[in-house]
Amino acid sequence: MMTLSELENNRVVTARSAESATTVADAGEDTTMARIPVKTAAIPHIGKAFGEAANDPAKRAAFRADPVAYLRSCGVPEESLVGLNVVLHEDDSETLHVVLPREVDAQKLKADDPDYLKTLGTAAVLGCCRPLI
Repeated sequence: MMTLSELENNRVVTARSAESATTVADAGEDTTMARIPVKTAAIPHIGKAFGEAANDPAKRAAFRADPVAYLRSCGVPEESLVGLNVVLHEDDSETLHVVLPREVDAQKLKADDPDYLKTLGTAAVLGCCRPLI
């Protein structure tokens, strides 16, 4: 498997569905786990849209009202959202939501792959408002 930074901008990061695992564009490449299939080039735009929703009450309200539409507006393809129940959770000063993945790459976990573990750790603890210690 590759990290997001190893994928080229025109390739699609894919997610495992209950039915099957999908792979990146070129045959023979490993599957990269993602929560929602998007092109890596869209990730900064999505990050900006999330940041704006966190800071702008009108955009936050739009995200709350229709999370799927908001995700579409920030670059997530329609086909990546079909059949998903998208639930928006919001942290506040006293509440931190932690998302446990449905599954991870068992081989990389067992092998203690440092890049993969760094990716998992980043997803688990890094956010936007608290400094690392």
